[in-house]
Amino acid sequence: MKIGVMSDTHGNLDAMNEAVRIMIEDHNVEAIIHLGDYFNDAEAIDAAGVQIYAVPGLFENAWNDPTIPRRKKIALGGATFLISHTSHKTSEDRPDDFDPMSPKDLSDVDAVLYGHTHKMESSRNDINGTLYICPGHVKSDLDRNMPASFCIIDASPGEIMVRFYGLDGEMLDNAHFTI
Repeated sequence: MKIGVMSDTHGNLDAMNEAVRIMIEDHNVEAIIHLGDYFNDAEAIDAAGVQIYAVPGLFENAWNDPTIPRRKKIALGGATFLISHTSHKTSEDRPDDFDPMSPKDLSDVDAVLYGHTHKMESSRNDINGTLYICPGHVKSDLDRNMPASFCIIDASPGEIMVRFYGLDGEMLDNAHFTI
């Protein structure tokens, strides 16, 4: 299953919509995940027939709304993902928030998808064995010295392929993991 993942749109709907267009038209994604900053941006995604998942980021009102989960576990394409704005617990976490580093909370999770850093990266945690994937940001052409990026995850039982793209549609990096 192909899954589009983006984070940190910060109200830049033009960049977000370009990423969505590339995800759908060029890669035929079946789901899109928005990892916060800003949660409301995900509501503007126009992707008929594509499932949308979203969590809020630290720097928005939705983070403090008790009716909106800060982190969610979702199963897609034979893999289970924890979607979160951060890769770690924060001092503002609620008691019922999943901990993205807790072996107990990650026992049924293959990968943690997170944003916040604005830096595209993918790695396996040496301590808990979980994959950690950050799609980067689509805030602006360049932010925190990082180019705008998003990723496409191809998830199937036993493996996850991650491909990072810029807003020009060119692949920037890729990684393959067994799960």
